[in-house]
Amino acid sequence: EVTASCTRVVNGATVAVVIPDGSTRELNAGNGYASSFENLPTDALCDVIESKTHGATTATFDTVSTGVRVIAGVPTVVKLTNEFDVGFITVDNVVTGNDAKRHLPDTYDVVLTCTQLIDGVVTPVDIPDGATRDIWHKTSITYDNLPLGASCSLVESVQNKAQSVIITWHGMPVPRNAVTVGDPDFVIHVVNVYNIVLGYTGVEVGLPLLLSVLALLLGLGIVVVQYFRRRRSGPLEN
Repeated sequence: EVTASCTRVVNGATVAVVIPDGSTRELNAGNGYASSFENLPTDALCDVIESKTHGATTATFDTVSTGVRVIAGVPTVVKLTNEFDVGFITVDNVVTGNDAKRHLPDTYDVVLTCTQLIDGVVTPVDIPDGATRDIWHKTSITYDNLPLGASCSLVESVQNKAQSVIITWHGMPVPRNAVTVGDPDFVIHVVNVYNIVLGYTGVEVGLPLLLSVLALLLGLGIVVVQYFRRRRSGPLEN
């Protein structure tokens, strides 16, 4: 969407020009991304700005767009280029922990959601080829064709009963830390942790402990008996 504003000199004073049919024009596929501001007074000076970019990465006027003088019978062309750039985000997965081996063949699901600021409005991004992807231990998947500058978050929707799931980007937790499409660090790391308590069963621990306690008590008993024997065998006092 482009908007024009014009002025002209009338009796030595600069006054605003009322743009016929309104000051704003929409550029779309239906009109071939071209429109005209017509019936403007000769010698008027006009400025053209892009009032809606629809999320373009860059918007550049390829010709003069400010101070454009209206010449009678001669159309003046103002050219505008909107560039939409895309980036990607890669997600890798690692299964770890002392019980990891049993879960190495597991399939995990991750879900990416993204938003971008379009003309001042936070707008959801339609994720190309779907937001949900399968991932496995020591593999990675890539979300392509994401709008440059979009803000994204990732969750793991299928965790296969992992004790904990650690998702990081730039060493910080996700989704509290939003991932920016186009950042040089484009990899989100997902770690599934499986641990089991390593130790002896009650019998394995209890028996050695019981024997140690009995040995200690037996040792104390021997010391006590020997003490009394020594007391009894000593000299009698009157």
